[in-house]
Amino acid sequence: MLRGWIDRLANAGALPGDSPDERLRKATLTLSAILVTILATVWFVTYAALGLWVPAAVPLGYQLFSLAGLAI
Repeated sequence: MLRGWIDRLANAGALPGDSPDERLRKATLTLSAILVTILATVWFVTYAALGLWVPAAVPLGYQLFSLAGLAI
């Protein structure tokens, strides 16, 4: 089931006319952006748990912009 989700996410930006190399580049970019966004969640939670709300805004903002970019 997890592999199916990863495949769907990796192919989210692929177009029917894309070459295999272009599909690979798009999948790599999408999956790396998602991984960094997940890691930013850990960063945000760590700062928030320490009560550092202003520094916690940096990874939160990164997450929001990354997710918006992926959605577009």
